[in-house]
Amino acid sequence: MLIAGLMGAGAALAADAVKVSDFGYDAADSTEYIRAALTSGARRVTLDRQAGPWYTLPLKMPSNVELVLEPSVELVAKRGAFRGKRDYLLELRNVTNVVIRGSAGSALRMWKCDYQKPPYEKSQWRYALRIAACTNVLVDGLHLLESGGDGIGVNGRNITICNCVCDRNHRQGMSVFSAENLLVENCVFSNTMGTPPQAGVDIEPNSADERLRNVVFRNCRSFGNTGIGFEVYLAQLRRRSGPVTITFDGCSAWDNRSETSLNCGKAAGDWVYGHVRYVNCMFRPTHGRAVTLSSVVAGSVDVTFEGTVISNATDKAAVSAGVSDPVYGRPDGIDFGNLAVVGDAPWFTSGGVGAGVVRNVRGRVTVIGTDGSRRVETIDEPWIAANIPPFDGDRALPPRVGLPSADRVQAMDKFDGETVSLAPVAILGGTPLVFLADRPGECRFAARQIVVAHGVKPTEQDLAIQPVGGGRVVKLRAPGAKTEEFSFKARKRGFYRISFPKAHTRFYFEKSNVPIALDVSGARGWIAQVGQRPFQLTFASSANPCTFVARGSSHYHFAVDVRDATDQVLGASKLVDGPFIVHGGCREGFCTANFSRAATPHYGFIYLDLYGAPPFLFLSPDKMWK
Repeated sequence: MLIAGLMGAGAALAADAVKVSDFGYDAADSTEYIRAALTSGARRVTLDRQAGPWYTLPLKMPSNVELVLEPSVELVAKRGAFRGKRDYLLELRNVTNVVIRGSAGSALRMWKCDYQKPPYEKSQWRYALRIAACTNVLVDGLHLLESGGDGIGVNGRNITICNCVCDRNHRQGMSVFSAENLLVENCVFSNTMGTPPQAGVDIEPNSADERLRNVVFRNCRSFGNTGIGFEVYLAQLRRRSGPVTITFDGCSAWDNRSETSLNCGKAAGDWVYGHVRYVNCMFRPTHGRAVTLSSVVAGSVDVTFEGTVISNATDKAAVSAGVSDPVYGRPDGIDFGNLAVVGDAPWFTSGGVGAGVVRNVRGRVTVIGTDGSRRVETIDEPWIAANIPPFDGDRALPPRVGLPSADRVQAMDKFDGETVSLAPVAILGGTPLVFLADRPGECRFAARQIVVAHGVKPTEQDLAIQPVGGGRVVKLRAPGAKTEEFSFKARKRGFYRISFPKAHTRFYFEKSNVPIALDVSGARGWIAQVGQRPFQLTFASSANPCTFVARGSSHYHFAVDVRDATDQVLGASKLVDGPFIVHGGCREGFCTANFSRAATPHYGFIYLDLYGAPPFLFLSPDKMWK
């Protein structure tokens, strides 16, 4: 049938415009006909209406071609195919001058529900449309539905995407990795659910070599996504990557976990710089915060709000601006302009405070209560002092201490080689563990995942174990919801780090036969109590000053006391709802931090930092090192 179809279309091969049906149509698989039409030399290829969809295997677009989908025509991934982890329905790679134009009811459709279970290998990259290293591309009027990854993934220059709908995709509605002169206009990003980040739009470069110049989202809507509506995550960029220029103009978001976020990452002293603008936007949070600004500090990206309105129906503050590490400095470079916030909750909260001076936060915010009351808050020095306070009264922090060499530490193992129970601590957000293999041999553990969100299943992503300082990575299957025992064979004495997938579940290590600790050498730790049970963490103190920090918030409470080696209480609180800070040191030995349920019970997340002390929080006082 294929040969006859191609021979019968000899005239079409040289035409400037062809229909794919000129080459043939197969109700089960039209891949070869579509490929033949796309590579025929015709400048315009029409996917014309037939009795059913055009089923296909992965396709690639050449340069200098316009692909047109007639009304109600669907290009559909062949069911049972797309077994490759990076099988895209339609791929544009290193091409120029390409147009993909849809019509009413036309779509690129995949089978997300199939890809999310065996026999398919886990993947987040089965995109409906992948645009990679391309120039001069227009995508207009398409629905991109139920992909096994992103509806659209973009990397390129001079790209316009307009009048499109990305719905029910697995990872993102749309991802922007690197772009110069990107316009996304009149598009909808909705109902993303499958694997994190699960955003409507995620602007997230993968390396410092990528760029974000003149990126504009205009009159776009993002709603019903499990993750963030419009996410800007710049952690991989550095100063040489700038300037970043991103504008959201007339965009709206609602019914997402959070409506928009901007995160400049952790590259202190090497922040990417630039400008992110929200112009005439509308955010209507129904689940989480409207706006989250993370590490937007002096020297990083500036952000401005112009004519933007937040209608806040939650009990959370509409806007959060904070840092994950006080040494980054305080939030800075934020112009709230004439922001208006409707709602009864406080409109602003400081989501983690930093040290130093604020020089560039300004605006006049109108706050409108549901009873019609109205007040204007001017962002001035008194407002900043009250709402963005300096960490610990601006007292100087000791520097973070790096990981020691294993040959400079001594194991303190009361039950050498025996398995002991560990503190009932659940690990979140990928916080790593580090353990000491005092000699080559088997390191044994028992662990499980804890699922706390409705509809979430234990992740099947692997744990990774690697010698600290580099070496062979060993991947182990993650334990499930029930306690599982597993082991790792250390080839030599040394420190080994356990890295976790950033899943929507928590990992609880219950037992170990080697000394093991939370690793806060690179960033703060993030944990939660298991079943509201009390627990103890131990850390080393020396002759040098050190600072221990445990953070709560208005929504996450806990009680804590910290004691030195003589059992003297260094600090205590029955209700931590902000930073709990204890200054210690000047005495050799070990301090203990004893955590328990707060006087006012709340579901408790705990963020932990150590400055000036070895960056370990031991999970058992019976198995440590010094």
